[in-house]
Amino acid sequence: MRLIYFFFINFCLNVSLGAQEVFSSFNTYYDDSFAEWEIYSEEEQLGTIEMKWKLKNDWSEWQVAIGDYYGTIKMKWDNNPNHWEVRINNEIIDVKTVYPRDYSEWRVSDGSNKLRLTSKYKNVYEEWSVDHKQHGFMDIFTNWEGDPRDWNINDGLEETIGTEIKIAMIFIAILHSSPKF
Repeated sequence: MRLIYFFFINFCLNVSLGAQEVFSSFNTYYDDSFAEWEIYSEEEQLGTIEMKWKLKNDWSEWQVAIGDYYGTIKMKWDNNPNHWEVRINNEIIDVKTVYPRDYSEWRVSDGSNKLRLTSKYKNVYEEWSVDHKQHGFMDIFTNWEGDPRDWNINDGLEETIGTEIKIAMIFIAILHSSPKF
């Protein structure tokens, strides 16, 4: 009888506290546009990241709607692509390049957790990774070399790393792998 109560209480806690999202992939909504992206967990579509001003082809502001996570991603300062701010629900994530104008290495922070997202290569942004002693790892990579429309994610980050930080890292991969027309 105690075992049943234990499982019931554990189930209620998991439902009420909400589990962190574990992302598995993302891809463009249209094959010929990099302005709208779908995010998945296994085979289930969770939501989208899309450019706010598509008709202007303005890459400086994006909208996020993934499950219960809603917000914006935009350049912190006008015409400075080295610094982005992710505002989702009541969380603010700061995303900055480690070195000015070097878009292959980023610091991603929610104020208490700091991660470093790096591209495997300096001139090709098809493979990104985070490897942290305490918090685990996350690998983001294209399905096919040379095709930035479809991506896979190996999410091995611990639960203390918020979904908002994961969304910020996915966005950096989207932003720097997409051709800008």
